[in-house]
Amino acid sequence: MDSSGHQGNAQPGAITAFAPESGDRVRAGSGRDFEIVLHVGHPKTATTWLQDMVFGNPETGFVIPWDDARGRAIAAFVTVNPYCRDATWARGFFEEELERLADDPRVPILSDETLCGDPAQRRYTGRDVADRIHQAFPRAKVIIGIREQKAMAISLYREFILQGGLLPLKDFIGTGHEALSFTPILREDFLAYDLIVGYYQGLYGRQNVLVLPIEQLQRDQAGYVKTLLDFCGCPGQLTREAEPRHVGWSALALVARRMLNPLIPTSPLSLGYRQLRNRVAYRLCGAVNRLPRGASASIERNWKDRVDRRYAGVFRESNRRLAELTGLDLAALGYDLG
Repeated sequence: MDSSGHQGNAQPGAITAFAPESGDRVRAGSGRDFEIVLHVGHPKTATTWLQDMVFGNPETGFVIPWDDARGRAIAAFVTVNPYCRDATWARGFFEEELERLADDPRVPILSDETLCGDPAQRRYTGRDVADRIHQAFPRAKVIIGIREQKAMAISLYREFILQGGLLPLKDFIGTGHEALSFTPILREDFLAYDLIVGYYQGLYGRQNVLVLPIEQLQRDQAGYVKTLLDFCGCPGQLTREAEPRHVGWSALALVARRMLNPLIPTSPLSLGYRQLRNRVAYRLCGAVNRLPRGASASIERNWKDRVDRRYAGVFRESNRRLAELTGLDLAALGYDLG
């Protein structure tokens, strides 16, 4: 990184045409017809588990060659100003380390679950990000995690609270009848997975896009991991069952956290996890979380009933198209196909 804070040989402010021959390079000696694997989301689809137990695990055959990989991904593709930063600049965040792996049999992977969007931050720039990624890495394999939409809505609401959200569930998911130019925090079309899958397939080809439902991981961890490793051509394996990561708080603890959130100001430069107020709130809510789970039953039931009513029949057509695009038996996994 140079003194101006830019990676590699990228020129600050330079606006130049993208040179396909730079991005099209496939690492010599790799024996692969792709350069990198890109895991673009979605949030709440076991991404932390994948990053810790599979992508960052030397025995699987993956390698993450950047110490600050997620920060680089966000800087290169999400928070970038596209008026003054081009694909060559974005690629500069990754080029040097990829060159060092020229003859390495391990498969380099770049993973961040919010590259497809981040409802908790009201960020819905997934298509623009996809275009920028493709310009920087025209030869790649893409992994997209999904989760049944109603379960996803509740899981995203939980994350919204943990990131400082103040609003109740009904305002987070909306009614589906908002006035023009108004949307709920969780946009309905973010859960129509056929849109993002179809777009990435258009960029990279159907054979280079793998869709992984979290439900497959929950039912058959070994099969889920094998599918992933086979798709990426990884030479290793996961030799043991791995426990879930980031098991969620109870609904009662989350309600307590939402009530405390107005007392915990957050900086736009940080989520403020290390702030004293946040640590105190975390401990208080952690104590609530240790109460018997039955104390949360009515809240969980109310959340589920509201989400069921909100999304009744909404995603049937999308899920049918997704099944056609992927060949997945989504009905068997609990997705609504009618």
